[in-house]
Amino acid sequence: MLADAPIGQVAPVGMVESPGKARVLVVDDQREFAYLLFRLLERLGFEPVIAFDPSDALELVDHSVAAVITDIEMPGMNGVELVERIRQRHRGMPVAFCTGSPTESDLVRKAASLGPVHSKVSSLAQLRELLGRLLVVVEPTKRRPDPLTPPSS
Repeated sequence: MLADAPIGQVAPVGMVESPGKARVLVVDDQREFAYLLFRLLERLGFEPVIAFDPSDALELVDHSVAAVITDIEMPGMNGVELVERIRQRHRGMPVAFCTGSPTESDLVRKAASLGPVHSKVSSLAQLRELLGRLLVVVEPTKRRPDPLTPPSS
């Protein structure tokens, strides 16, 4: 169920090359991993935002956030509970889970029903793959104009 799972549609790598400064919220109680994701997201051209606590993440999620990458197992509120609460307010929010616990647990299965589940990423290539699964629906519309909107003069 981790990493190579065919959850959702996988976008070509090129779709995440120019995200248009899409804002991605990273939620992880392990600060080192959160900072690693922050740096990798910046290198890919995203605008990362970090929350070390799921409660803080709930305060940061608004319409400017394009996607959320969260850990599954965290103290207080787990990633599944976090995503369920986020989606109460932002129904279509794209979410991916990164976990350091590769075991098949009920919590991991529940997470997989809400979004792609990956082992913790540590490289640009792994993050690009994760974002390819996640950002199919986040790709900026300015690159693909709405055919019903007349061109501006």
